[in-house]
Amino acid sequence: MSGNPEQEYLSDGITDDIITELSRYRELLVIARSSCFQFRDKSVDVKRVGLELGVEYIVEGSLRKVGDRLRITAQLIEVDTGSHVWANRYDRSLEDVFAIQDELTQTIAATLVGQLAHSGAEKARRKPTENWAAYDCVLQATQCIRRYDTMRARSLLRRAIEIDPGYAHAHAILSYAYVTQFFEDVQWETIREALACAQKALALDGTDYLCHASMGYALTYFEQFDVAEIHLDKAVELNPNSIFAAGCRANLLARVGRTREALDIVDLSAQRDPLLADESWELRALILFQEKRYEEVIRSTIHKNSLQYWDHAYLAAAYIRLGREQEARAEAAEVLRMKPDFSILAYAKQDPFKNPANLNHILDAFRAAGLPE
Repeated sequence: MSGNPEQEYLSDGITDDIITELSRYRELLVIARSSCFQFRDKSVDVKRVGLELGVEYIVEGSLRKVGDRLRITAQLIEVDTGSHVWANRYDRSLEDVFAIQDELTQTIAATLVGQLAHSGAEKARRKPTENWAAYDCVLQATQCIRRYDTMRARSLLRRAIEIDPGYAHAHAILSYAYVTQFFEDVQWETIREALACAQKALALDGTDYLCHASMGYALTYFEQFDVAEIHLDKAVELNPNSIFAAGCRANLLARVGRTREALDIVDLSAQRDPLLADESWELRALILFQEKRYEEVIRSTIHKNSLQYWDHAYLAAAYIRLGREQEARAEAAEVLRMKPDFSILAYAKQDPFKNPANLNHILDAFRAAGLPE
């Protein structure tokens, strides 16, 4: 509510953390960030949102930052009746933001599943760091990663780690940023950096789902599939409602040939995230291509809000498999417009599969669509 778009990352990050903490309660089905945020800048009709997302309760609120002070309002609303179950306002300094998040999470969860306030609330509350400046850097970095600005993200995350070397989530997210960078530079040194960051995150907190998920994700692209699965299974066990952990695991399963299981995970995630994020549509397209369901590959890919060069490559491959050569050539041309140095050989390094035949299934389609070797 500050009127400054640059402050949006702050409210987004705090909302993300509240969603994550609430999702630790197995008794609650918590809708994911990407679906919730579809309604962020709109006048909310509670019943319509409840129907669209398939939920019984909605948490909504606002944040205003002035100098080093925060004003946060939050309210829990029952969808059927539109009645306020609980509401509160917090006027605090920036340094109190973690206490506010803890209080919000505990109060909401305790209201919905009262016994958890006594038996499990303490375990569910996990502060990311005690240092506001480090936390602020991580919030900004997360937003940068979603925009594929990995250079800026890595700089912010290194700053967070410099401020607080023991901040496990900063190391874990830095690992994810390096994997995202790998899609651009296709350098094995980048994946080695991702692996080192994930190892550091796990050394700091071996009981955190995000640390295990980042390790599993990095190991997937390091082609250590069996060990990656161990970490991703653990991540899901630690936080069964995490869309991120589930997506990383589905990505792995797709790459080891277990496409049916992978698709089941994506479908289940869609129940928690009815308005799928770009990453989920991208993952669905990857799985469907292996299933040779090319029309669905196209429908999934064009659902994305922002297409990257690899999306156009998959579209080219799907069109050529369907015999739609003109459309395939147009998509191949778009790949080269966005990434003039694109080559099939380089792409093969960033798209690992346990069975070489699965990778060749994609690469052969790229060749047929006219993409350069």
